[in-house]
Parts: sequence; structure tokens; C-alpha cells
Amino acid sequence: MNESDFQKDFPGKLVTTCLTEYLNGPMEPPIQTKTFAFVPDPLPPKIDWKALQLEHFDRYSETLLALGKINGLHKRVGNAAGMLRTLWMREAKLSSEVENIHTTAEELVLAGAGRSLNPRDSSLESWNYVRALEHGIHSEFSFTREREIRTRPTRPFPSLNG
Repeated sequence: MNESDFQKDFPGKLVTTCLTEYLNGPMEPPIQTKTFAFVPDPLPPKIDWKALQLEHFDRYSETLLALGKINGLHKRVGNAAGMLRTLWMREAKLSSEVENIHTTAEELVLAGAGRSLNPRDSSLESWNYVRALEHGIHSEFSFTREREIRTRPTRPFPSLNG
């Protein structure tokens, strides 16, 4: 370890230690080398909760406001399932991008409409994510069901249409 690699604001400290090396085998005398070891601070760290609350209060307020708007909106929307599917499609698109699978909202809709419209493979992959979410939401939870959801997106879901 290089002492210069560490900064004062790291959550711990460097301590001097001695490294014993047997360079020529166990029969030869060992060589002692002075080195450093990083000792992390004890967990949990001391957190100034008041300062943290003040720092994030605006985000918290904005989040509550947005959730309140969604709560009010869902009561006015006649078909809440359509709104949920839209959110699931957005989640599928963003999660797929993490795995370097790129698609657009339009391609996702086409993939959901069926193979006759010739969607790209990446769109079908993202659409399978939506179908896995729907399958999981409409099923009773069990560890077997969770395993099925994780492995099933590569195969069609017989219980879901489209």
C-alpha cells in the first residue's frame, strides 16, 4: 500500500505494520518489511441525522408532492392498469439499458403488439421484462415463483395474453 493513495477524509486510518515474507522458502530466515494497513472506522458510522434531514428536506418534500399528485391522478384515471403498464414499460426500458439492451417506448409498444410487426430482438427482450413483472404481480408469492420469474423471461408466459 502506498501512503499517498489515502486521504484524510477516508473512513479509517493507516497503521504501520510488519510483513513477514519467506522469499527463499521456509528453511531460510524470514525478511521483515515495514508496510501499512488500512483499518476502517467502526460501524455504524456516527451520522448527524439533523444535518442529513436538512440536506435532503427539499427532495423529501418534492417526493411527497409527486406521490400526492400520482395518488390524486390514479383516482381520475379510469383504467389504472393502463397507467401501471406504462410505468412497468418505463422500468423495463431503463433496466434493459443497464444491461446494454437499448429500445424505445415505441419499439416496446410494437413488441407488446406481437411478432407480426417485426420488432427488434432488443425490444422483445425488454417486453419480456414487462411480462415477467405482470406475471409476478398476478401470482401468489413463493420462492419457486420468484425463481420462475427470474428464469422465465426467455420463454413465453402461457398465463398472459400478448
